[in-house]
Amino acid sequence: MTTIIGITGKTGSGKTTVCTMLAEMGAYIINADKITHKIIENAARAKIISTFGEEILDSKKILIDRQKLATIVFSNKDKLTQLEKILHPLVENEIVAEIKQSKQSGNYFIVVDAVLLVEANLHRHCNEVWLVKSERQKRLNRIIARDQITEALAIARMQNQRRTNLAEETATKIILNNGSLDDLQNELTEWARSFR
Repeated sequence: MTTIIGITGKTGSGKTTVCTMLAEMGAYIINADKITHKIIENAARAKIISTFGEEILDSKKILIDRQKLATIVFSNKDKLTQLEKILHPLVENEIVAEIKQSKQSGNYFIVVDAVLLVEANLHRHCNEVWLVKSERQKRLNRIIARDQITEALAIARMQNQRRTNLAEETATKIILNNGSLDDLQNELTEWARSFR
């Protein structure tokens, strides 16, 4: 039997680290961010440019500059909502197709890695929802290091991320990621054993 785990968490919580560790344990990872990036340049490209203007294009006016787009949407909640309405249905369709393909390939442990797993209704396709949580300062430090951005921009991203309790209410497991990587690895190894 195939188990599908949806993993979510606020930006900087360590969600990607959790997914990387689970991949090393044999999980097949479906990364919603990677799918979204592909969709931004393909299926949603024209709609995004018409909605946000050509100023979001790179200097050669060829590709959408995701950093420019992020600066716009993470400083304006209405613009973020507009972008999500464009992207969420397309991302869900792609994830459902990838889950189906992965099952057909014989994968028994599939992970859907998505920041908005519950808000975008992707959790409907999962057997379990794991929420990764971390202290605010740890999250801030991780975002600054990961994205090479200023503290002010990192704080803006954190503040503009959806503040719902849906993920917490839906979660079947909560992973507190405030300790060492070894602590996290040990906790995940215990849980992953039940899916083998």
